[in-house]
Amino acid sequence: MRGFLRFLYQHLGRNPLSITVNILIITAMVAFTSYLIIGKRIRNPFDLATIILVFLATGISLTVIEIPEERVHFIEYSLLGAFIFTAWSLDLKGNPLYLASLGLTFLLGGIDELIQYFLPNRVGEFRDCVLNMVGGMIGIVMAWVLRRPSVNDPAHEIPPGK
Repeated sequence: MRGFLRFLYQHLGRNPLSITVNILIITAMVAFTSYLIIGKRIRNPFDLATIILVFLATGISLTVIEIPEERVHFIEYSLLGAFIFTAWSLDLKGNPLYLASLGLTFLLGGIDELIQYFLPNRVGEFRDCVLNMVGGMIGIVMAWVLRRPSVNDPAHEIPPGK
């Protein structure tokens, strides 16, 4: 990834690359929200509040993250959190699923930063662990929302008498 980013820095420049990454993230968030609205996956005010919190957390994180490659790293941990949650949702349910997914994402982010701390030309910081965890949480929430049945899905309907 570092070689690819170096290539982009040389051909685009730091500021245009930063703007491009921001546009990609915003586009992904708009596409995600559009999918939720069109697929009728937003069922109640809690769902809407969850989506708004995801947007806010992403926006705040992007203002804290100044370096474009750290923004890419943020996206990677969002995907990692979503993949861990999705894989473990086959065996775990409820709070253990969320806690285990978040815990493993945080652990992997911590190990990643610990390794970087001992490498030359790299910096391992606790701040990056927190950003990795926030990225993972956003991915977990997005995976949770996507995995739930939509309003039109027969699995969503409450059986008579309940």
